Amino acid sequence: MPLSERILRWLSVRPSWSEFGRLLGNLFMLEIAWSAFVLLILKTTLGVIGDASGSTEVLRTELERSIADGPVRFLCILALVVFTEEVLFRFIPLSAVLLFAWIRARWIYAVFPVMFIASAVFGLIHLGNHDDVTAEAVISVLLLQGVSGIGLSILFLKYAGLRLRYVFVALMATTTSHILWNSFAMMPMIVYVLLLQ
Repeated sequence: MPLSERILRWLSVRPSWSEFGRLLGNLFMLEIAWSAFVLLILKTTLGVIGDASGSTEVLRTELERSIADGPVRFLCILALVVFTEEVLFRFIPLSAVLLFAWIRARWIYAVFPVMFIASAVFGLIHLGNHDDVTAEAVISVLLLQGVSGIGLSILFLKYAGLRLRYVFVALMATTTSHILWNSFAMMPMIVYVLLLQ
């Protein structure tokens, strides 16, 4: 059986809540390991110094402004941005593939290129976190946020069980995990900004 068939068979079975928790935990651990590996490679090979996932000065300024407006407003804005990203880069493209696959079964194979393209675009929109667009910035967002987008897409498809019936639940699952990941990734910066105030 080809690898694509095995992956599709695995994705077609919706997980229980405990399996979802394990999958989410495994994705988080994989994301942490991947991020550390990529940052180490970028620092040693490309000479990227500091935070390769974005300009710390841009992020710090935005965080200071957002937190000064109030932590509740900051969390609401964070949740709205994450929800918008999930709708644009997971829900719409992957649900479209599932809809076409419902009409014609062989369209299910389009899920792989759509997932990779949507994840690459998801990574590239994070170039706004950088002061200037350089080759190193493009590489870092594709390797960090782009790969993270693939993980979120897998989570979306697994939780939907490759069926249209569950795409809204899958959207909530990926939005929740995306908010958790962003909170985890931004926590050192948030603590730093709060300590300065």
